[in-house]
Amino acid sequence: MDERKRKIARFFAIMYLVFGIAIIYLLFFNLGISIEGKTAGGELEVLVKNNSLHLIRDINVFVVESTGSEKKVLSIQQLVPSEEKAVKLSEIHAVEGKIRLVARAPYHLEVSKEIQIQGQGTGTEDFRVELEAVNKIFAGSEASFKLTICNQFQDSKQVKIETVLDAEFFTTVPAARSIELKSSECTTQEFKITGSKAGEATVSFNISGEQFNKRVEKQVQIIE
Repeated sequence: MDERKRKIARFFAIMYLVFGIAIIYLLFFNLGISIEGKTAGGELEVLVKNNSLHLIRDINVFVVESTGSEKKVLSIQQLVPSEEKAVKLSEIHAVEGKIRLVARAPYHLEVSKEIQIQGQGTGTEDFRVELEAVNKIFAGSEASFKLTICNQFQDSKQVKIETVLDAEFFTTVPAARSIELKSSECTTQEFKITGSKAGEATVSFNISGEQFNKRVEKQVQIIE
């Protein structure tokens, strides 16, 4: 009887060991997900791919912002083996021409990847952005901010400009504009912004397009 008990105990010990190894593998060694930047026809694509041989569910992709905080940019319900999903670059603001993406899924290792956004393709193509702005705004008065954008790509590009304003200091409602720029073409867009409360605030412009995503900022002092 004792021998039988020992055999049963050994059997369950082996089963628990195998189960424990499987759990450790799933939690700490199961990669499966990759993030890659690919350039095709001069256009940059950032793809999240399932490199495993099994289905991966509930994948969430985050961008690491300049403050260190994370913002979700893509949720994928499931990816079959070798399947890819593209990340929308127009919704991501690059920091010094780069973005850092993090992908997570249950029972898989976290994957982090830094992607070069600015200057993809020939290495010289880009948008040139300049901001002409005042340093001080009188509360209740309107100030002019002029944003110049030049398309240095070899083909036409669609550009989206979004203003980012703190409602505590400005009465102007944030707005967005979409323009098309031919190769080597420049445009100067004027924005009228009204201050409402004394203090220091930031006026920001998000400029996004294919292969390009940038934020320009101006610290202003609002005085009464």
